[in-house]
Formats: sequence, structure tokens, C-alpha cells
Amino acid sequence: MNEINFLKANNFSDAIKLLEKYENREIALRNFIIKNSEENGIILLSMLLDIAYRKNNSFWFQNIAYLYSFWFDNIDGAQKTSLFYFIKAHELSPKDEKILEAILDFQLPPEIILTHQEAIFFTKKILEINPNNEKALRIIKMDNSA
Repeated sequence: MNEINFLKANNFSDAIKLLEKYENREIALRNFIIKNSEENGIILLSMLLDIAYRKNNSFWFQNIAYLYSFWFDNIDGAQKTSLFYFIKAHELSPKDEKILEAILDFQLPPEIILTHQEAIFFTKKILEINPNNEKALRIIKMDNSA
């Protein structure tokens, strides 16, 4: 049975097992979801959420956040949901600079969700990990000049 036939047959357990094989293969997972999102996007996202909460690791939450932000962004509230899952990923991997940088992107247009105080909070977290992080240093510099 090919990958997408699991979903057509409502064989959700096998579909979840298939998705779990993508663990730590970020690009492959995203490509699979994007390729199949036209007809199955919401159910795939729901299955990813099931996996994420069962496995409780940042990989799954980070990818859910990415998909909400960049692929399912036409859904009302998708950006705020994406921020929620990036913060969840950060809680699970507090030293992951990439996740923190993704969180800081929510202070930029077109949809500014992160407050100035929240941006400073996450900026300081980045600087604790990498004092030379350019994005964080730019934010601090802008804050000091304001």
C-alpha cells in the first residue's frame, strides 16, 4: 500500500507509523506533508500533533509550527498557532538557537504577534547561547537606540 492510500482507507494507525519514520528528517517530512496537503493537510497536521504530544520532543513541534506558518498560513490564527508550537519546541530544547530565531520572526511584519517585551526576552535567551547572534544583536541595538 503506498503512502497516501493509508489515508484513503482511513488506516490512521499505519499513516501515523509512516509519519513517525520521518523523525529527524525535517526536509523529507515537510516535503511529504506539502505534497499531500491539498487533500489531506488537516488530517496530516492532526496526526503530527498526535505524534508530537506522545513523543514530546521538539522536532515534531518545530515542524508543526513551520507548517502552520508557511504552508497553512491561510487558516485564521495559523501564525499565532505557529508561535505557540515554536515556544513548545523551545521549552523542550531550550538551547536550540534555530528555534529561538524562528520565534523572533514573529515580531516582524506582515503579522506582528510577538510583543516587544517578548522579543527582548527571547533575544536574551539567544544571546545566552550565542553572544554573537546577529539577529539578536540587531534587536538589542534597535532597542537601545529607541
